[in-house]
Amino acid sequence: MAAAPRADRSDVSRPRLLLAVTLGEWGGAQAYVYALASGLRDRYDITVLCGPGGVLPLRAREAGVRVVEVSGLRRHLHPWRDGQALVAISRVIRTGSFDIVHANSTKVGLLARLAARVAGVPVIIFTAHGWAFTEGRPRWLRRLLAIGESAVASITTRIICVCDYDRQLALRYNIAPAERLVVIRNGVDPVRYLAPPPPPQTTRVKWQA
Repeated sequence: MAAAPRADRSDVSRPRLLLAVTLGEWGGAQAYVYALASGLRDRYDITVLCGPGGVLPLRAREAGVRVVEVSGLRRHLHPWRDGQALVAISRVIRTGSFDIVHANSTKVGLLARLAARVAGVPVIIFTAHGWAFTEGRPRWLRRLLAIGESAVASITTRIICVCDYDRQLALRYNIAPAERLVVIRNGVDPVRYLAPPPPPQTTRVKWQA
């Protein structure tokens, strides 16, 4: 069970922001959450919520960001475990007194938005890192997933799409009104590419060449 962050409101100058993603294993959504957490930690009081294990919790803690790992949070559908995760996420959001909940990825996008709505969080954001109802799934499943996304979109302040295609897909499936869907493309940290390359010996040691 997740340990909820303490709702210390002593630093009223910084809004409290929860960044939620389903898995802790490193991937595109996790890199996105880490970039937000590390880049905004001076302006917001940030908590990262994710499933147990993986690289994200380690890197976020190294950056000085509070992390809550929810043991029941997994990618695949499991009614009992998903119910436990919803209870844990609800507790974190309720006791954390967050001003903003920003969910990423499908599973936690559903659970965290529902919990945030019940807790009365004023701003609820969802970033779609690709939609679950894209081509490649049976038609009936795509329609079912689209209905679910549309239902939680009605309680979402803004939905961020990382590309124009995802926004157009959301409009095609009537996920949300056009004014609620915005496109913010993923940024690139230039420092990673401007730094001089390591000496050849270091590279050979790293890859055990």
